[in-house]
Amino acid sequence: PPVAIVTPAAAAAATLQGSAMSARETTAYETVLKIGDRWKMRGGKPGEAEVMEGADEVGKQTYLLGQQLFTAEMWKECQRPLRAAAALLMHEPEIQGAACHFLGCAYFHENNKIQCGRNQKLMLFAAGAFQSAAAARLALDPSGPRRVQGVKDATGSLLFLGKVLMDMDNYRDSERVHLQALEISRDVLGDKAEETQQCLQAMMGLRSKMRAMQGAIGSAR
Repeated sequence: PPVAIVTPAAAAAATLQGSAMSARETTAYETVLKIGDRWKMRGGKPGEAEVMEGADEVGKQTYLLGQQLFTAEMWKECQRPLRAAAALLMHEPEIQGAACHFLGCAYFHENNKIQCGRNQKLMLFAAGAFQSAAAARLALDPSGPRRVQGVKDATGSLLFLGKVLMDMDNYRDSERVHLQALEISRDVLGDKAEETQQCLQAMMGLRSKMRAMQGAIGSAR
């Protein structure tokens, strides 16, 4: 049967105010979150079967909750709802891609604003989330009306992925991802598109940092 869940507004209010939900609401909420806990992150595709009856409604409710907690800068608290939403909305890659992207940002902000940039595990989680977001957004029908927006969003996710890899000193993979974003943006949006220019700027920044690192290594020898 479909899983019942407390409304996003009620769950967000309870989390933000530190108040308690009823036992029934708490049980339903935890049941949904455990779906995300067990999920192996990957991008969905149009036409995939729903993972369970009622997945669409519950997934969208959970996504809205994750958004609200993210907006409140509750980086840790928003992660489980967003992950559950991504797991439930494999059949809706546009929304799933957004959930994965928010999730990647949440991991990134938790690491930088709470863990002082020292948690490598969170950076790996962020990289996986941005990679899944890009895959979902690129899975949209090439001839469909949302294709262009999907490419714009996917380009953004790839640039975030490249940033995370660069911060992890993985310059080789970061350069590969930046090039992928640039090629996709050029092919679909054109050389003059804002997204293409952002890719070029990001690539210049990456290569400048790579040169600086190579210079530092050379000076140390």
